[in-house]
Amino acid sequence: MIYIPRPETLEDRKLIRVHFTIVREMVRLKQLIKSLLNLYGIEYTDELKATNTHWSKRFINWFKTVQFQYFTQANALNILIKKA
Repeated sequence: MIYIPRPETLEDRKLIRVHFTIVREMVRLKQLIKSLLNLYGIEYTDELKATNTHWSKRFINWFKTVQFQYFTQANALNILIKKA
């Protein structure tokens, strides 16, 4: 006998897949942002170096105050932040 899931079950599975896809995308974007900060030579403050402070409200506020050498650097990172 072949099991055919109910439509509700299929929709639940789709929802879970979409959730995991969004989470993976957010992780990828955050890694890209941190990578670009590193590439631009921007160091975190000592209080932000702890792993549990990344993407906290304090980290985001610190990020908004960072001065970039070029406008395009700030623009690229702001676009990524909005997506993340």
